[in-house]
Amino acid sequence: MKQLTFRCLTSLLSILIFCTGCGKNEPPPGLTQANLDKITVGMTKADVEKILGPPTSSQNRQTLLFDKGETKWDPEVVYRYEDGPKFATITLKEDKVKAKDEKIQGGP
Repeated sequence: MKQLTFRCLTSLLSILIFCTGCGKNEPPPGLTQANLDKITVGMTKADVEKILGPPTSSQNRQTLLFDKGETKWDPEVVYRYEDGPKFATITLKEDKVKAKDEKIQGGP
């Protein structure tokens, strides 16, 4: 009888240890306001994709900079995330967040 009780307890303990990481309250990757709020200026492209997932589309663009009488082209990438009518954009420079939409646009 003691052996059966010991086996039950060890099985239960094993199940509890296995399920310890199962109940995390982090939202899944995707376009939600909670996930968008986690994105901060300076964050890496990999961190953004971990939170929001891969972008729906991306666009390379060049910005013309005027500095001390010189002009030069400054490359950046704009990630667009869409979910039905909702969308948000994240601007990356040198694979780091330069700017982002503060709120999801176009949605209810």
